[in-house]
Amino acid sequence: MISSNNPEFSIVIPVRNGDPYLREALDSIFKQSYQRFKILILENCSQDDTLSIIYSYQDPRITIVPAPTDLSIEENWARILDLELLEYMTVMGHDDVLYPDFLKEMVRLITAAPDASLYQSHFHLIDENGKIIRDCKPMPYRDTAEGFLKSRQTLQRDSYGTGYVMRSADYKQIGGLPAFPKLICADDVAWYKLACLSHIVCSSEYLFRYRYHHSSTSYTVDLYMLYSAYKQYWEFLSQSDYFISTANADAAYRYITAEFNSKYHRDLVYRALDPDDNWKSQYAVTKKHLLLEAKQDALFPVYDTTSALLEVLLNLRPILLRRAIAKALIMVADVSRWIKTKVLR
Repeated sequence: MISSNNPEFSIVIPVRNGDPYLREALDSIFKQSYQRFKILILENCSQDDTLSIIYSYQDPRITIVPAPTDLSIEENWARILDLELLEYMTVMGHDDVLYPDFLKEMVRLITAAPDASLYQSHFHLIDENGKIIRDCKPMPYRDTAEGFLKSRQTLQRDSYGTGYVMRSADYKQIGGLPAFPKLICADDVAWYKLACLSHIVCSSEYLFRYRYHHSSTSYTVDLYMLYSAYKQYWEFLSQSDYFISTANADAAYRYITAEFNSKYHRDLVYRALDPDDNWKSQYAVTKKHLLLEAKQDALFPVYDTTSALLEVLLNLRPILLRRAIAKALIMVADVSRWIKTKVLR
């Protein structure tokens, strides 16, 4: 399929409470060197200055699509399928930033590889304050759907919701992002399915910034919801061509097990910081149901030795000692993350 020389882009931004980052995101779009675009904002009952920020632009290229009621993130993203979109589309996080030549480079990629089904570029990861944490991991110019997923599951590739361009018709054909809880792993599934239509091409240029919120990993999670997301991810993979390869299935097993358990560990550590133990009874019920379902499903282990040891930490007295140990564990994890991103990149 050969596209026109001047393709038009729909830039979709799902948002709820986008202040203080939304203005920077919108500014970066309007600074694009390639100007054939329209912006569709899926506004989800924000309680901050999101609407005031949007209205301040008074630009006819912005369309606000308000949510009829307070939606989950899965429900808000699902509304993309109902939008009237231009030939090409990209979805952008409200807190991410495009560099001025992002769309221009996407046009170049489309022109050079019109048969591709997914386009992207390299990018920088930034912190809450906009400081660059590191470059993304290197990606090949051309990749297959299998190569994409394998590199994700062997931790050789960074990938998020922002930075991908595709034909709008293709996005609708695959059904958009699957409604996994909190969209955990949903973007990997969508990009894999899109790549299956043909292949991925990637620019070597660094053309956007993805904002990594360290604080977003610092809150307790619903473990049962987390398990449900990874279970749905596993079930999708097991029914896909990806699992034809035993090596791929093994990589997926290791990846899902490690990802789930690391989030479980983080949840327990942050619970240890809480001076109020009222959550313990609910945690016990959740854990019981989680272990029972995981045993019945027999997909991947959800409770390991580290989890058991961290539960010992939760029962330490005095509470000040428990919190001191938890803070030390968080510090060690932060240092480890810094080494991986700064020294070993």
